[in-house]
Amino acid sequence: MNATRLPRMRALFGLVLLACAGWVMPVAAQVAPLLQAHADADLAALSTHHHARRRWLRQLSVQLAQRPNDANAQLLLGMLTWKQDRHVYFSRAHALAPKSPALAWVYAETCDDTQDPCAQRFRALQRLAPDNAAAWMQELAIIPGHGPARQMPGFVAQRARIIERIAAKPRFDTYRIALIQRLLAALQGAPAYPVKLQGSAAFTRWIFASTMQTAWTAPPFQGVELACRPRPAGARLRQACYRLGETMALRGDTLTANLIGAGVARTDAPDATARMAAQARQREVLWLLGALRQAGDQPGFPARFLAMWDRDPREIDNVRAIIAAAGLRTTPPPGWQPKPPLRG
Repeated sequence: MNATRLPRMRALFGLVLLACAGWVMPVAAQVAPLLQAHADADLAALSTHHHARRRWLRQLSVQLAQRPNDANAQLLLGMLTWKQDRHVYFSRAHALAPKSPALAWVYAETCDDTQDPCAQRFRALQRLAPDNAAAWMQELAIIPGHGPARQMPGFVAQRARIIERIAAKPRFDTYRIALIQRLLAALQGAPAYPVKLQGSAAFTRWIFASTMQTAWTAPPFQGVELACRPRPAGARLRQACYRLGETMALRGDTLTANLIGAGVARTDAPDATARMAAQARQREVLWLLGALRQAGDQPGFPARFLAMWDRDPREIDNVRAIIAAAGLRTTPPPGWQPKPPLRG
């Protein structure tokens, strides 16, 4: 491999890791240095194309605006609009496909109470996905109160009731893969991006779509963190937190949900056996992130990645397949620990 190619590929692949990992919350702090070092290098490498990217974004926005009856085009146009107008595009995308949970998710996630009450949007999402814990998690973000008010007994009790209700749901889906697929469909026929990451226009489109999805649709994990970590005093809430953590870890659609869920389950585990199982799941996700970076250094990675990234509804299963196709371990060796190591 060319001596200059390896660092460049590592740097460019940092953005993929960021997209795969989603928002790195406190529970995922162990992986943050790994991601940030490569993301910084990637952004620095692309900064020379700043003006070309701005022209490309303007061209893309004009093209998308000419497709008012295309829900996918309106979705992406909303993500590219950093003004109040974005609500018009998200609303239009939802109206064009009202039975799509993925578009209802974005419509609810991007609410800021300036157009209509956020609760109204969340209820529409919950009607489409009544068994999805992620859809009900939004209630944590709209409890009235800010700052010190969120530590008052009434607020804490309300948050605990919401956690208990969410924990009864059997799955956790943030529609990441479905949304990336919609964004890629919106990019079909778009002008070519000014840079080809790892020499692949298709891979570049995927990174762009994935980054947009991550930036706009992160669920309120912080509400779970505040309610469930450190370990709550009440046994009932502690049990609900553990159940929710297990659902996120075992049935969450993203690596971020798996990692955060395992951390919550580990904190609120009922016994040492359950705590060790949750810690093992944390270690596995962190191992997969590192192995995915190594896979990204191999020749032919973009084509292999694009052929596998959406085969399964869960991101972790697709990542395992990509890593296995690269001939790398999909599980950490005995005794392996991330840096810094997980403790407790």
